[in-house]
Amino acid sequence: MSNIKFFPADSMLPQLRNNTGLQHYHLTVGLAIITIAVMASASQYEFFRHALSEGKTWYESLFLYFHNRSFGWYVRTAFTTLIQLIAFVIVVVSFSRSVLSLYEAVFRLPEQQSETWSGSVVEPAPEIPEPAPEIPDKEDRFRIEAEFLRLALEGRLISRSTVIKWCDKLIENDFDNSLLYDLSMEGSKSTSEATRILARMSDGLESDIPMKILLAYCHILYVRGDRLLSDIFSILKKVARQNSIAEHFYEEVLILDEELYITYSLPLQRDDGDLTISNSNAEAIVEAEQYLARFSNFGCYVPDII
Repeated sequence: MSNIKFFPADSMLPQLRNNTGLQHYHLTVGLAIITIAVMASASQYEFFRHALSEGKTWYESLFLYFHNRSFGWYVRTAFTTLIQLIAFVIVVVSFSRSVLSLYEAVFRLPEQQSETWSGSVVEPAPEIPEPAPEIPDKEDRFRIEAEFLRLALEGRLISRSTVIKWCDKLIENDFDNSLLYDLSMEGSKSTSEATRILARMSDGLESDIPMKILLAYCHILYVRGDRLLSDIFSILKKVARQNSIAEHFYEEVLILDEELYITYSLPLQRDDGDLTISNSNAEAIVEAEQYLARFSNFGCYVPDII
């Protein structure tokens, strides 16, 4: 796919700014803690150095340090000691991460050099879309469309007015189903009423074709730029979990949704002024796109009114 939207401007740039601000905040607090700890340590060192220079032992110096002090002094000392311990932990963690980064750079990155992605396109492996079966029977087509509209309406992918337009068009074309009149009159009152009537229209349908049409419609929305990939899979996860005809899609949709969440949650890095992301993260986006593209042939059954 040549039109891969990895970092939509309306969602990723604010997140990038938030991540950058958060990193600056952590750096400032960490430096402040280390500075206070160093100053306190220097004061303590100067006291012991002076005591030892006068010929006193470590035990005598320690006794003098804590002897005849006020309660407030003990509170300040306890707080200072806590700050020193936190600073010690920060230094140890930072050093460990630096060593790990050095190890990654020296030993692992050369092996993954060919897997580094930079830019806006990762070429996915070609995948043949699943063929859509023919549905010659008008009644079956009607029930499948009704179930697709119900799923799409539950996921807020279409509006209630779109469902009413679909209903009115069928009435104009003299399609014989009494529920159409119920939907035209009652369905406009609330989304729950519209989905209830649509469920009655598709009552007894056990086919997974409506869910595949929904996936094809999501693919259309993504390619057109109407929906973000992360939003689409969040909606699909909810729809697949709540509907029995879509339950066998749930596990794969759930995995892809979690991978996308992790991908878009990670802070972006800059390389020569360009936003970059490692191939391991880009793979999640490509896999999600491939999953939607697998059902693209079912797009022919999306009602024209949408």
